[in-house]
Amino acid sequence: LITVDCLRYDYSKMLFDKIIRAFKYIKGVNMPALTNGTTTFTSFPTFFTPFSPLEMKAPVIGKSISTLSKILTNHAGYLTLGISSNPYISSVLGWNNGFTLFSDFNMHIPKSYGKLRNIVYNLPEPALSLYRLMRYKIIRRYKLPYPDSSNVNKEIEGIIKKYHNNIFRAAKNRSLFIWVHYMDLHFPYAPPDDYVKPILKNRREAIRVNENVIKNLRLEHIKMLKYLYLKALKYLSERIVELIALLEDTLQATIGEDTIVFLTSDHGEAFFEHGLYGHTHETIYGEVL
Repeated sequence: LITVDCLRYDYSKMLFDKIIRAFKYIKGVNMPALTNGTTTFTSFPTFFTPFSPLEMKAPVIGKSISTLSKILTNHAGYLTLGISSNPYISSVLGWNNGFTLFSDFNMHIPKSYGKLRNIVYNLPEPALSLYRLMRYKIIRRYKLPYPDSSNVNKEIEGIIKKYHNNIFRAAKNRSLFIWVHYMDLHFPYAPPDDYVKPILKNRREAIRVNENVIKNLRLEHIKMLKYLYLKALKYLSERIVELIALLEDTLQATIGEDTIVFLTSDHGEAFFEHGLYGHTHETIYGEVL
């Protein structure tokens, strides 16, 4: 299961076609679907739990909640691996529950933050507070507030190699479920240097442009944001192809007839089609749903 934050359906064909061209033995169908929420913490509960967004009192996966990962691990005998690069779906909120192995890049506020760390974790929405802290502490230095897809792939490779002998090799006859969540299409749209040229100099400038534009967003700024979004999509599509090749190489298996690859998104992204930008509770339109 590959989930891409903020991937619009009308842009997904580019990603889909890239995978099909790279792996001709993978047969696929590009099907439209509607999300159950316009934000990560309102849409993702329907991916892994039997609850709708309104039924979830908080975006927290408690140990008593039945999840897809728990069913696959405990009842179907699957080996399950989860990789999340979004703080809304991290172990802070229990999204690791049920997985054999799970990594969220240690998306926790360091203990060195002391009292601030305790205050944030005791708030009603700790993930939102965590993301805001990451955004204002990190983006101000013109760095990404999340691991990009290259780092996500490196994390997956590292986990498989680390646990290959005592987990993956021992479970070679078991079915395997892998969930990977990418954030490259989430604001700020800032792929590596080579992808933003010649319009911009480097990723650092792309992040700065994102921040400056969003402060006083006007219709004429949307063209630049779309340009960066498309460049991020191109970069991500190449990394997903790398991911599939990586899994085949490290697990020494071909992703073929006995494998199903799901590629989907939690929600899309609005670019002023209806006078709104981004994804909020107000963007209840096709470009987000």
